[in-house]
Amino acid sequence: MRIEQELFDWEGWDPVDELVIQVYKVKLKQDLGPLKAGQTFVCATLDFQRSVLEFWDSSNQSYKFTLQLNVTFVPKEDVNAQQE
Repeated sequence: MRIEQELFDWEGWDPVDELVIQVYKVKLKQDLGPLKAGQTFVCATLDFQRSVLEFWDSSNQSYKFTLQLNVTFVPKEDVNAQQE
């Protein structure tokens, strides 16, 4: 599952650049900092080039987060099970 699928649902999206997407009618699946699961936003931008995730609400207030990489070892048998 991709990072955006774990964090929120959305109704539409547009590519902004090769490593940037903008999604629309966003609903959080889990709490993120001060934001709560179930909270909705007009749009969000996921920028893998700058490692930034930013949400905008209906009053044009933005909420910006940095993305950090977490690397976890997955045994080969677990990888095979995930691919089935």
